[in-house]
Amino acid sequence: MRMLRWAFGSLVAVTALAGCSSIPAVSPSAPPATGPMPTLLTWSKNPTSDFRTDALAGGVLGVNDAGCFTLHTEILMAPPGSAALPDGTGVEMAGYGIVHIGEEIRNLPAAYWDITPDEPSAPGIAECLSASAPEKEYVVIWDR
Repeated sequence: MRMLRWAFGSLVAVTALAGCSSIPAVSPSAPPATGPMPTLLTWSKNPTSDFRTDALAGGVLGVNDAGCFTLHTEILMAPPGSAALPDGTGVEMAGYGIVHIGEEIRNLPAAYWDITPDEPSAPGIAECLSASAPEKEYVVIWDR
């Protein structure tokens, strides 16, 4: 009987400690059940532009509280020809296929830009800043 009490007490203690963990739960945002569709920013090709990959981007596709698609913690700027899925549950990213909110994607050729009040950002970035935790960067995914 003493062993049973010890095992039960240990189970209760472990369960209580698990509830006090300081590790935040990561759950990507989902599109609202009702309301506006999430906004997907895309860039447009400029024949004089010289695009260079300086990073490989990756992360979980989400939607921030401003209603814009994000990749990890950055505002997503997808390649030309990309579009939000008609039901708002993800993105059809040109050259990469369909990615749903909550799915992780990796090894996308990309570049990161800082979002600063002193320098202008790409069109749409200011409207996509999260009110609760403004993003510090946006990520541009190059096309394939």
